[in-house]
Amino acid sequence: MKTRTNIVLVLCLFFNIVCFNQRAFSQEQPQDYEVAYKKAIQLMDEGKAQEGYEYLNKAIGINPRFYDALYARSYYFMRDGQYAKAIRDYDLLILLYPNVASLYLYRGQAKFYLDDYENAETDYRKGYQLDSTYVEVINALGSLYFVMDLYKDAEAYFDKVIKLNPDNIYAYYYRASTYYYTKRFDLALKDIATCLKLEPKDADVKRLKALVYLGKQKPKDAIAIYDQLQKEKVAFEEEDFYNWGIAYYQLRKYSKALFYFKTPQKHKNSNLYYYIGKTNYKLKDTRGALANLNKAVSIAGKDNEASAPMYYDRAVVQYRMRRPRQARSDFLQSIFLMPELLENQKLIKSLNLLGNVQVMLKLDKKSEKPLLDSIRTQGYQVRAEAFIGSGDSKNALKELDAAIKLSPNNSYSYTLRGIAYAMKNTYNEAVQDFNKALKLPNNRNAEKTYYSRGLTYKELGMYKEALGSITQAIAINDKVADYYYDRAILEYETRNIAGAIDDINAAIKLAPAKLNYYTDRALYLSENKQYKKALEDCNLVLKQDANNVMAYYSRGIAYEGLAKYAEAVADFSKVLTVYPNDREVNLLLRKALNKMHQVKK
Repeated sequence: MKTRTNIVLVLCLFFNIVCFNQRAFSQEQPQDYEVAYKKAIQLMDEGKAQEGYEYLNKAIGINPRFYDALYARSYYFMRDGQYAKAIRDYDLLILLYPNVASLYLYRGQAKFYLDDYENAETDYRKGYQLDSTYVEVINALGSLYFVMDLYKDAEAYFDKVIKLNPDNIYAYYYRASTYYYTKRFDLALKDIATCLKLEPKDADVKRLKALVYLGKQKPKDAIAIYDQLQKEKVAFEEEDFYNWGIAYYQLRKYSKALFYFKTPQKHKNSNLYYYIGKTNYKLKDTRGALANLNKAVSIAGKDNEASAPMYYDRAVVQYRMRRPRQARSDFLQSIFLMPELLENQKLIKSLNLLGNVQVMLKLDKKSEKPLLDSIRTQGYQVRAEAFIGSGDSKNALKELDAAIKLSPNNSYSYTLRGIAYAMKNTYNEAVQDFNKALKLPNNRNAEKTYYSRGLTYKELGMYKEALGSITQAIAINDKVADYYYDRAILEYETRNIAGAIDDINAAIKLAPAKLNYYTDRALYLSENKQYKKALEDCNLVLKQDANNVMAYYSRGIAYEGLAKYAEAVADFSKVLTVYPNDREVNLLLRKALNKMHQVKK
């Protein structure tokens, strides 16, 4: 009996994975799925994508284990940019064939295209774990780290590829690119030479070589490459004209530089406008310089760090045009966006700025230092917030250490650093910073500090302190739904179910569109034996999102409370299609199965 139950369960799980609320298997003959598959491929080859997908769906509906159809559909989803759909197919393929390295590579690529780098990395690493000689997945890891500016890691993986496959031009090209971005120009040229031996006519490799020469301050060599590409009738892009112009700018041949900068028409390239403006200034055309610098800032975005040198140089132009107020404003904005502009001489030199506007505006006086320090501190804080938002606690901490060094009594820097520490799971250090922030005067962000400290106390298992801290945040601002939501979790953990329900109700009132609030409330209601109300919440969520895993989890618990064990088994099974190794849900499923069989007896 036990063996039969396990077989039934596996079949039930598989059915839910594939169909997930779709109709049962078709009664068509088994060979019909191959006919549908071949028809789908034919239609795809003819450019009839919609009909092709219909036949692929038909083939998979007949035989959900049909690898070729699943693989083909995922391929076409990738081709058509439907990456989320491709991921769902790869999820199923991986469940069926968990030891196929290429499936992890392709799913990782889909996640990469969705900018989900963390999960892309997980998949790539799994593929690499399955086959450490799989060149494509090693290249994918290198490319991922390259895009993430983790050049040391990228280089290590390209090294592995080259060791496995000494003729892999992709690895040489991107390793040369990592050398270029880390200013190891001679090593870059060595790899570029290898690329050109493998593929002598590769225009992209030659473009990279020109960039390396620009980095080495050898503009004549870069110009020679562009002249050669022109003779080879390569189709030039905006970036080519920009770099060609940069070469002449380095040679101080400003009229020639301007010609190449102005060659692209009807573009929205902020760097082109920036250098047109700089070149105008060098040619004594301050009005033209200002107009083009305005365009550069407008396109790049006023809050973009890349705009910092544009603001700085525009400040120089404004000063020369006798507009000191505008010049001052631009200069202050530049050091807000890039605080290092005030002291990093190496950076200033590399940016090739038009002049020392701080001296021009007499902002180098001691009396101006508090203002400049305050603005730069805010700049570091904003940058840290961006790193925190992207999950990069390491770089956030670097920015916040710089901010605290500039302004030791700025409470917000400690609040942010506390959050960054919490992200690293160094909770005691986080609490110390939150406490420091709350002790400092003029804390305008106490609400955020209390809330963050509350979440950190929760991670430390200090629920009483966590409740107190979040309650203080609510006392300052009682209109934030997440405050009530998180306090509800704490109330639940401390077995104050009535308090949890009150708080989650308040959260839902403030943010009725957040579906996770309803699935949590369903859990609290079930804990309070209000199973029918819990079902209402879960069904409301599933009506809007039929694939909401937490809704199935919460509904399974409610069904079990109502002694509807078959329904509970079905819901827990659906959760396991997404989280097959979840220990708690597996235990809940076994428990519901046992009760279901006891009832049948």
